[in-house]
Amino acid sequence: MRKGKEYELNIEEIEFPSVGIAYHEGLKVYVKHGIPGQKVLARITTKKKDHAKGKIIEVLEDLPYKIEAKCPVFGQCGGCAHQDIPYEKQLEIKQHEIKELFKKANLYGFEFLPIEGSPKQYEYRNKMEFTFGDLEKGGELTLGMGAVELALAQATKKLYEGEVDIRVAIDRDSGDYDTFRRWVVVSDDAGLQNPEAEEMLMDAEDRVPGIQVGEFIEEQIESVPIGRIGAMTAKQVILQKIRDAEREMLLNEFMARGEKIFTGTVKRMDKGDIIVESGRVEGRLRRSEMIPKENLRNGDRVRAMIMEVDLTLRGAPIVLAGSAREFMIELFRNEVPEIEQGLLEIKSCARDPGSRAKIAVISHDKRVDPIGTCVGVRGTRVNAVTTELAGERVDIVLWSEDPAQFVIGALAPANVCSIAVDEEKHAMDVVVDEENLAIAIGRGGQNVRLASDLTGWKINIMDAAESAQKQAEETDSARKLFVEKLDVDEELAGILVDEGFSSLEEVAYVPLSEMLEIEAFDEETVTELRARAKDALLTMEIAQEESVSGVSQELRDLEGLTPELVAKLAAGGVLTRDDLADLAIDELTELTGQTEDEAKALIMKAREHWFTDGQE
Repeated sequence: MRKGKEYELNIEEIEFPSVGIAYHEGLKVYVKHGIPGQKVLARITTKKKDHAKGKIIEVLEDLPYKIEAKCPVFGQCGGCAHQDIPYEKQLEIKQHEIKELFKKANLYGFEFLPIEGSPKQYEYRNKMEFTFGDLEKGGELTLGMGAVELALAQATKKLYEGEVDIRVAIDRDSGDYDTFRRWVVVSDDAGLQNPEAEEMLMDAEDRVPGIQVGEFIEEQIESVPIGRIGAMTAKQVILQKIRDAEREMLLNEFMARGEKIFTGTVKRMDKGDIIVESGRVEGRLRRSEMIPKENLRNGDRVRAMIMEVDLTLRGAPIVLAGSAREFMIELFRNEVPEIEQGLLEIKSCARDPGSRAKIAVISHDKRVDPIGTCVGVRGTRVNAVTTELAGERVDIVLWSEDPAQFVIGALAPANVCSIAVDEEKHAMDVVVDEENLAIAIGRGGQNVRLASDLTGWKINIMDAAESAQKQAEETDSARKLFVEKLDVDEELAGILVDEGFSSLEEVAYVPLSEMLEIEAFDEETVTELRARAKDALLTMEIAQEESVSGVSQELRDLEGLTPELVAKLAAGGVLTRDDLADLAIDELTELTGQTEDEAKALIMKAREHWFTDGQE
């Protein structure tokens, strides 16, 4: 089963809220407004490992008892799912859905009184009643026992100090109940995080031989009477479970739409976050994920990207983000139909939220201009995205398989004179003239930063003079290396440099045939140079091993450290993990040549044990 494809499905079951259930090759498929007994043609809108969701395209085999709906907009507004079936059948379906809703709330054994039908079978509301007790016994709480047990356990916890774990077991026949305090068994290495509810394995085995980690040790304690307070607590627990189940169902219904962008209005502020309301569903837009300088007030319209659903968040389980890259990509997908059709693809995106952004696009159809299509007639499409993002300017770049060409396009509107690619460092030296230098860098380095983020390459912007100076320094350095390590004269070293050799590895391992193509070299000279290069590399490797012999194993095993970095640290007298942790960022960058961010990350990694060793 694939997303976007159409399948013939037989609706077998129904769940709240009016979602038909079908099965295709063992996979559960949710079909909105499907009714058991129908055969439909449905397009798959969502495909996951354990289920799929579909939308009805055509009803192939309908129910024999269908009637004409009275509402003129039935099937269009999204409400009143069952107007096209007789009222009695509607009540049957609703009763079934309510029962399933209670089961999902872990409420069993209740008595469901029949739905009180309305004399008005159009524009009506139904009444439903439930009893959680045996009517012959005066309505005592003998049903919904899971909730009652939980309520009694909560009442008992209040008699103890600390986070104790209480379990209550009610006899379903007699109504008698027992109360137990329990401790979960944890491994000896983990230690006790909550001594009031945990027991280490070695101590637990003394009490219960053969017990395993994760099992419980229980001790019966005195039970508290239910009383009026207990009954009220049980009632509150039951009602809360129903509310939680309803909340989950509403959330599932909302997420079943498959929407990635949340549209709603600002309802309130909550500890700096903004609660956004869409119908009966709420989302949380965190302060850190808002577009900077965007001032939102109660009642303002908000659109943001749905990042995740966190059911642990009370009230607003949908986590939103307005500054995410995915949000811009999704906005373009909504504005540019060619992206949804597969004719265009957004390969990457880089944003400085609220200020400027860059996206890289590619066309899978030669007839479609990717940049012009995203811009739209007179800029209508890109302007719509800019308006939605509080005036954030967007540069549209043509993606290329050639990294150099991609970087040149990403630096627009600056004109590039030349570019040098360093595959090993994953960096590029980009040369621009003086007129384009400020444009290429951008205000506060914004343009080059976004281009680097977009392409994934480290970009160094320089003018012609800086480029010539750097090239001269590299040439001189390579020439001195060859003179020193290969024991050759300046002329021979210069020939190697002019032919593009810059390291001993290249001299040692470049194919023999390529080196023989150099006019000044014969086979004897090439063979001798290769042998000297290999000897020099071996000598350097031995020297490096000797230099790092005093380095501690903890430092060697530190995540992020390569043998080359270890050697540089050893040369600077950094031999232990604590030595590295004591360094300042500028000291480390001077030793290793890393960027400030890389040096900071490495130092923080070295300091981790300072904060964790004491907790173990």
